[in-house]
Amino acid sequence: MLVKLMAYGGSGLVATSLHYAVFCLVLMWSDAFNASVLGAFLGSLLSYWLNANYTFPSKDGRRLSKCRFFIVALLNNVINAVIMLVGLGNFPDFPFSIQLFSTFFVFLFGFFVNLCWSYSYE
Repeated sequence: MLVKLMAYGGSGLVATSLHYAVFCLVLMWSDAFNASVLGAFLGSLLSYWLNANYTFPSKDGRRLSKCRFFIVALLNNVINAVIMLVGLGNFPDFPFSIQLFSTFFVFLFGFFVNLCWSYSYE
C-alpha cells in the first residue's frame, strides 16, 4: 500500500501543480473561491488520467470506472469548496494557507476512497 500511496502522491503532485497554477492565474482577475474550484476541476481531469494509467493500472486490460472516479472527484471538489468557503469566511487574508490545508485533507480522503472503491476492479 505504501508504494501505491507514493505513486498516488506523485500523480497528486502533478495534478495539484496544475490546480495551483490555475489558482494563481485565475486569482489575478477573480476571487479565491472561483480560482480554487476551477483549478480543482482541471486538476481532477489530469488526476484521472495519471491514476488510471500509472497508479492503479488494470492488470487484465479493464479500464477504470470513470463514473466512480468522477464521483470521488466531485466529492473532493465539494470538500475543497466547503473548506475554502469556511476558511475564507474566517481568514480572508490567508487564501494560500487555506488551500494548502484543503489540499492535504482532500489528498488523504481521496486516496483511501479511490483505493477501496474507484480503482477496485472487482
